[in-house]
Amino acid sequence: LGSVWSWTPQPLLSLESMLLFLAGLLWLTWLLADPVGERTRRRSMRILGIGIGALGIIALICKIQKWPFPGLDETEYGFFPNRNHMSNWLAMGGMAAAGSALADARRRNWLWAGLSVFSLAGILLCLAANTSRGGLSIFFIGLLAWSIALSWRGPDRRVGAAMLGLVILGATTLLFTGGKSLNRFKSPGPVPPVRAAVEDSVSTTPSPQEKSSDPASGPALDFRLRIYLDTLDLLGATPWLGTGPGNFAYLFPLFRERTMGVQSRALHPESDVLWFAAEYGWPALLLGFFGTLALFRQAAPGQNREGWVTRSAAAAAVFAFLLHGFADVQIG
Repeated sequence: LGSVWSWTPQPLLSLESMLLFLAGLLWLTWLLADPVGERTRRRSMRILGIGIGALGIIALICKIQKWPFPGLDETEYGFFPNRNHMSNWLAMGGMAAAGSALADARRRNWLWAGLSVFSLAGILLCLAANTSRGGLSIFFIGLLAWSIALSWRGPDRRVGAAMLGLVILGATTLLFTGGKSLNRFKSPGPVPPVRAAVEDSVSTTPSPQEKSSDPASGPALDFRLRIYLDTLDLLGATPWLGTGPGNFAYLFPLFRERTMGVQSRALHPESDVLWFAAEYGWPALLLGFFGTLALFRQAAPGQNREGWVTRSAAAAAVFAFLLHGFADVQIG
């Protein structure tokens, strides 16, 4: 698929994407080489948790009152054009609020702990009011992973057991009280002919006959499975080095068989993991997996006597975010 001088068909585009990726890696390396102290980390998690909770409530009030943000439709919720981005952002803020609440409670800083708990409740309300399943998935998977880690290897396993009970109670309560996101979990409904991952090629309104025959009008899971399989066919053609960074949208049409009925351009394969593997290859994905696993081991509750609450909470949030990337695109 590449040219004579390069493995990628568009060297300049791949160079730009590679430089952005390297910039992110350098930033991560700088953070790991100069870690902050527990006091700074706890203060940062307070700001994130309480700040995101406050902004989420403001956005919810604006949605109820139909006060649109500049550049966004009044029917949208939040500061991002995509509801999934807003929910993911809220979920990460919720994990930060939970971590700071527990850390402050252990130090008897009841004022800050109470503010973090109040922010956590507001974030949960915002997640339930939104129509994105991704944010709720990240939030509860992160809390579940964190509570299990604390119960298994934490210095005080009673804290993890109590948290596990609270997570199960919260998830059960939300399941019975309902909400727009929960309705989408119970009945995903049909997928529109053009999803968030695709870009209209022809701006026409399909007729009812076309809608019934469109393969993308089936369940969401079925559409995702088909685009995953088509992406695996692309990976089979370029398993070692991938298509080159930034080339997925241009080369994927050559491998579309199961999703051929969707008359649109796929910008990504509905999975961060498959997207990375398709553009960088299987070896790069495995290298990233082992590197991430090594970082998680350093942040495990049993590895750090100082700051084990905030470290493990942040690690659980990142774990849930990455795990959700197997079935969706977080930032695309």
